[in-house]
Amino acid sequence: MIVELKPHEGIAIGTKDKVVKHDQWRVFVDGVGVGYLSFRPGSKVCLIERFSPIDIEEIERQVFALTKSDPGKSVTAPDVPEELLNTSTEDETDSEYDLE
Repeated sequence: MIVELKPHEGIAIGTKDKVVKHDQWRVFVDGVGVGYLSFRPGSKVCLIERFSPIDIEEIERQVFALTKSDPGKSVTAPDVPEELLNTSTEDETDSEYDLE
């Protein structure tokens, strides 16, 4: 498992061409974006993918080695039953910010 931290950059919604640099890193595991980490020392890793407890400990260990700051316990996405994921409701409305 190789953990990397890369600056989190995005596109401004208003101009769609200006690069916005956020005060955080994107966390990558084996080349796949799996979370975020604030630049502030002691911030927790916020994982957007689920990992085993052993893998989470390894991610935290490597983040500590990269930042020289203890990330503490990570936070992760809750375990949601598959039948509740990716379901639509009649109340959904389109947003002007939808990319599709």
